Amino acid sequence: MWLAYVGVTLLGALVGVAIAGVPSGGNEVVSQISSVSDPATVDEALQPDVEVVATATAQATTTSTVPLTTVAETTTTSTPTTSTTPATTTSTSTTVPLPDRGDIVVVAVNGANVAGLAGRTTDLLIDLGYSRTRSTDGTIVAETTVIYYIDDRVAEAERLAADIGLDDPLLRLIDDDVPFNVLGDDELAVYVGLDRAT
Repeated sequence: MWLAYVGVTLLGALVGVAIAGVPSGGNEVVSQISSVSDPATVDEALQPDVEVVATATAQATTTSTVPLTTVAETTTTSTPTTSTTPATTTSTSTTVPLPDRGDIVVVAVNGANVAGLAGRTTDLLIDLGYSRTRSTDGTIVAETTVIYYIDDRVAEAERLAADIGLDDPLLRLIDDDVPFNVLGDDELAVYVGLDRAT
């Protein structure tokens, strides 16, 4: 490398001489260059310039890296809360009182073919307050006592069954097929079976 530098220097000097003549001290420059025969000396002479160029290049190419800060976006979702209060419903029931026992027409029917059974049943009903009572005989013999009623006397039929002590009464509607003679004003009937014949 130093040979190339010396060559370039000499060539530049010769060109200058050719154009402007040999300046005063020109021979001294040439002699100084030609007197440098040690490559290490040339390198030492050029070393400061090389270091300056390297330093300038390093400064020019230095990149400052700034760390990036990532900011996470936070999204807050608000859920509306609905409070539901159940409505309070007040139910008012009206209980219609049952008619008096003495206002109901009851028929005592002998359904067991036992003499005097209808009469004894009539006496029992009168004692219980059923003053409008009549007696008759049934057309069939029944094993179990049955309470008959017209269509608007269900509650009264249940009360009559409780009055004479029927725990699990049979309740049936009075229609055209009942086994006894029905009069126009009859409302309830006790068809006494063999279970209550004694």
